[in-house]
Amino acid sequence: MGLWAVCEIGHEASPIGTVLLHPLHDEAGPTDQVEIGWHLHPRSQGQGFATEAAQAVLAAAAAAGQQRVLALTMIDNLKSQAVVRRLGMTDDGLTSRWFGLELRQFSLVLGG
Repeated sequence: MGLWAVCEIGHEASPIGTVLLHPLHDEAGPTDQVEIGWHLHPRSQGQGFATEAAQAVLAAAAAAGQQRVLALTMIDNLKSQAVVRRLGMTDDGLTSRWFGLELRQFSLVLGG
């Protein structure tokens, strides 16, 4: 679990965004669910950086024994939804379980 800087190869001193893997909590408290997420500077979007960074985090999560990962997007965030589809994640539909917001939830079973 963690939060990592995303840097373009050859430009490690200049982060272009972040990628994260962290446990999720709902109104009842901690859950057994884990979220992957990313945020890139607008100038770095659309170049494959989010997909590449997320693939690396998913590989590390699978190697560490994580069995399932969720991605949560705002309903109208088509760019992030395109990334989760490239990652092979399944669209689970809309949910209001997380963060008090209505979000689109995607899931991926790892190593299975």
